[in-house]
Amino acid sequence: MGIVLVLSFLGFFVCLILLIISAIRKQPIKPFAIGMAVCFVVFLIVPSQNTDAGDASTPKTEANQPKQVAAQQEPDIEDTLTELANDSLKNSKVPISVNFNDGACVVHCQAPTSETAYFNEVDLVRSHLSAYIKFCIAAYDTGDVSSVDWWAETTMIDSKGNESSDKVVQFKMPKETFETYNWENMEYRPGMFQQFSEDCTVCYVHPGLLKNINTEEKLFYAP
Repeated sequence: MGIVLVLSFLGFFVCLILLIISAIRKQPIKPFAIGMAVCFVVFLIVPSQNTDAGDASTPKTEANQPKQVAAQQEPDIEDTLTELANDSLKNSKVPISVNFNDGACVVHCQAPTSETAYFNEVDLVRSHLSAYIKFCIAAYDTGDVSSVDWWAETTMIDSKGNESSDKVVQFKMPKETFETYNWENMEYRPGMFQQFSEDCTVCYVHPGLLKNINTEEKLFYAP
């Protein structure tokens, strides 16, 4: 395209010079005028065509740039399970951490020593037992969780008045067994906690708590 522009530019001036000479000699000038017009038109048209071709061959900037779609990323599974665990326990004084690995979910609840997170021993055990059941229902519903190990620790005082952070409850039931329970239509009756504990692979309540709890009458209740 550059050569055509140069030739049209030169042709325009050659025709112009010849037209002037012909006019001086009083010879026909029409051919040179036409030549000038042709060269001028070519000079105008060629750059325009080149620009259009360039636009056609080169995608527009907007088309080249990937669209920045503000697609919402799926939340991390541990974040989702942590939120479910907090919703299940509903105790802002008890920090909860969740570890998830290859389908196995471990929920750790730890009450700080500076705050009273529970009313009494019954409230502690009942709240975690209920939370475990509610959490399992929601966690298994995600399709990512194959097992749940829920345990909690808090400050305990022994017979000598010494304080220590001890595990106070732990619940772990196989998923297949858990799903045999119809939790929504469960009849919570005496003996229910005993049956539940037998179906668990781990059902631990700290002896210091159990001595003050009637497991058959107070412990097991609807989540």
